[in-house]
Amino acid sequence: MGEDILYRLHKECEFETLETNDNYINSIFKNAEKYYSFPDTINGIEIKQMLPLGNFAFYILNCENLNFDKDILSKLKLINEFLSKCIINKELCNNKVFLAFIRDILKLQKFPQGNIYVSNYYTETDNVNLDMENKLKLMLNNIKNIEVTKDYICTDIIDLIVVSIFEVFSHGFFIRKCRNCYKYFLNKNSNKYCPYASYQNPHKSCYDYCTNASYIEKRKTNPIRSKYNKISNMLRNRYEYYGNRSDRDILDDFCEKYQDKMEKLRKGIISESEVLKFLDLSDKNFKEEYKRRKKDGGKGDNKK
Repeated sequence: MGEDILYRLHKECEFETLETNDNYINSIFKNAEKYYSFPDTINGIEIKQMLPLGNFAFYILNCENLNFDKDILSKLKLINEFLSKCIINKELCNNKVFLAFIRDILKLQKFPQGNIYVSNYYTETDNVNLDMENKLKLMLNNIKNIEVTKDYICTDIIDLIVVSIFEVFSHGFFIRKCRNCYKYFLNKNSNKYCPYASYQNPHKSCYDYCTNASYIEKRKTNPIRSKYNKISNMLRNRYEYYGNRSDRDILDDFCEKYQDKMEKLRKGIISESEVLKFLDLSDKNFKEEYKRRKKDGGKGDNKK
């Protein structure tokens, strides 16, 4: 296999494994197992774990100081920018848009080679020396046991991330960024917090920690959260009333910048006062811009 990566999806494509001779990628995978609290040994025997779909790709995208060449690092940055926009606008969590993105923006000319196969369509006791009609009856009887497995041969880590995100969108997942740890996770509902260990309490997930009643009460009095909610609600109401695409773009851009500021705050790069300064300035600019629009004849005041 050389240093290609075999990316395999198991159990109706809900779980993933990878095989490669690339020592650096193997080391990242082991770190991902530890991050997601999967043991790499059981009774002293090394095991290869199955991670939930998308977890390895998102772990890499959340990592900093990766030891890849400039071209791969540049593509990782573009993918992160795309996912940030997916979080703001769920309509972008779409394979048609994603395939256009990897073709035109990532400049990938070929989609990684894949293969699909099934197993367990007969039980051990089934008589398979039958005609087609009876074989099909057996397959229908065993339909709950049939497993679909997909294999992709990836030439590098970008290929792996591309096919992983493609499968994520194929299965109807939305990409979110946890409002507590600011790392990517998947779901099909409106959860704001991920199911992985929180940095405040490693024995509780971000979801468990942040939906705790005492934390919710504390968050209500948080000046940053309060000011963010006030501004985002103002922009959202403006967009819903006027129905202008430009207003939606303003809302999306503000939310994206806020998420970036909060991630830097969590990492200790900036202070709370700097986030509050950003929010105060944003609030002032949005209100002044709205006044100018009204003065210019109510441009954009017409509903769709």
